Amino acid sequence: MLLQAGVGAALTMLEEVLAADSAGADSLALDMAGRIVADWARQSPPRYAAKGEGPLRARMVRCLARFGTTAPGERFLREVLVADYDGSENAALADGAPFLLAAWPLKELLAALVNSAFLRCPRALCELLFLLEAGNQAHPSLAGGLALRGFAGALVDALPGLAARPKHSEIDWSLAFDETAADADSCHRLLGVLERLKGDQHHAAAVTALIAQPQVFDPSRILVPALQALCAAQALGGIDQDAQRLRLWRHCCAFLLARSEFAPPAPGDWSQPVALACRCEDCKALQAFARDPQLREQRFRVRQDRREHLQRQIAQHALDMHHVTDRTGSPQTLVCRKTRENYRRQCRQHGEDVAAMHALHALRITAPDADLARLAAAVERQPQAVEG
Repeated sequence: MLLQAGVGAALTMLEEVLAADSAGADSLALDMAGRIVADWARQSPPRYAAKGEGPLRARMVRCLARFGTTAPGERFLREVLVADYDGSENAALADGAPFLLAAWPLKELLAALVNSAFLRCPRALCELLFLLEAGNQAHPSLAGGLALRGFAGALVDALPGLAARPKHSEIDWSLAFDETAADADSCHRLLGVLERLKGDQHHAAAVTALIAQPQVFDPSRILVPALQALCAAQALGGIDQDAQRLRLWRHCCAFLLARSEFAPPAPGDWSQPVALACRCEDCKALQAFARDPQLREQRFRVRQDRREHLQRQIAQHALDMHHVTDRTGSPQTLVCRKTRENYRRQCRQHGEDVAAMHALHALRITAPDADLARLAAAVERQPQAVEG
């Protein structure tokens, strides 16, 4: 009867029994919790209502924490939470962890969460780390400190795998946090935790992973703002006060100078150096048009399958041109017109990088440095105006 109305109703009943605090209530509540957990663990994911299950898991964690060390608590963490974690349980887990620790050591739980969920929701796991650190700062304990270090180490070990994450469209949009891309705030807070934990090996490994994945941790968008935030607190000192900060500073400096020391040159004509693998007559004509320095527009009056083939070639080779279909006559005509969007994109990137170099220069190291001189010269230049 307990679960006929669903886990949400059963949880409400469990919470009411716990709130009553009457004689024998704890024994009854523990029995109810055991049956709820057993039923929950038997379900195949997604269990119950997928979009509403996260808050249910959080409520269950809070209920189980009331009992301390129990078999139902261990089973719930091991068989339900680890498998279905999405970040919505973070606050409840951070609050309840000290009570559930003995049921299933927190260090093992956190390592299992990283193994199960890191590629799907890395930001949520970082947020959990930040909550656990805040809790351990407020109420220090040996067990909590060890678990925190183990969790931080597991997260650092998983960082190199971020480049293999699924495409944005494949990420579960029902997650508690925006997991579509890395962000500067999480990056700087993670580095701050590693600095405070004084785990040199993990700290160095984290910086190595950040440096090795510029496609994930773009220096302009993520690493420079993270360094700014780290150095904003006067008590923490500047770039020179920490070897790993200095490594990041040098990486950002070298990367940004390589990408944007000088503004992108404005194109002198309309030619696009492209080599199409397909050698059909249509593609030969498209390639000749792309390479022509004077011709800006070309019309391809061909049947639909050939127009679609040309459209695919334009997309696959990222040709800098727009195309529309002129539906007059038969066959219809694919009208291609060259653009300067690639140049505009380069100019936008250059502008963003110049702003990042200004910020990086403000965080400059105290010792003389060749890159620092190049950086100073680069920030004095302005992005070129975009034409055409």
